Amino acid sequence: MSYLGLAVLMAASVAVVAWQANRVLAGLADARREVSRYPLYAARDALVRLVALGLMDEREDAWKGAYRAVNNMLSIHERLDLRSVVDRVERTRDLAKSDLRVQRDIELFNRELRRACNRVPEFRQAMEAVDAGFWYAMRRQTPARDVMMIYAKRKASELRRSCEFGELVSATDAMCAA
Repeated sequence: MSYLGLAVLMAASVAVVAWQANRVLAGLADARREVSRYPLYAARDALVRLVALGLMDEREDAWKGAYRAVNNMLSIHERLDLRSVVDRVERTRDLAKSDLRVQRDIELFNRELRRACNRVPEFRQAMEAVDAGFWYAMRRQTPARDVMMIYAKRKASELRRSCEFGELVSATDAMCAA
């Protein structure tokens, strides 16, 4: 076999190995995305358990909003990365500044959430599970380069402290509609 033939054979072998490595990495990314949703499923189960145990009524605005938000997060899990969420929350905040109705709805919903959390400690625990599941899924699905870019722009911990759940619900509603 000539050197040219050997070079072509080696190049083809390297290409096949690279292709297989990319397929394995793509499979790992899919598995990672799927596993990142498990805490959200557990949080949704905790919300359903509240109704099943009679601690909350499924017609309560706080429960309905929390349940809808978790379902939204589960349905948009492929776009549940830090960049998408930061962009959507910032757009929701801008909309709330210009549309008083949106601002009022968010404030009313946050007030209902606080009341329900104070009234039903188990609901507060479920909401903490939703929060933890959301941030876990988002961290697992955000590429490292995006994390660095967003941290340079604004610390995610500041976003977490400043983000009211009502804004998050509105942002996930808009992400589902998109």
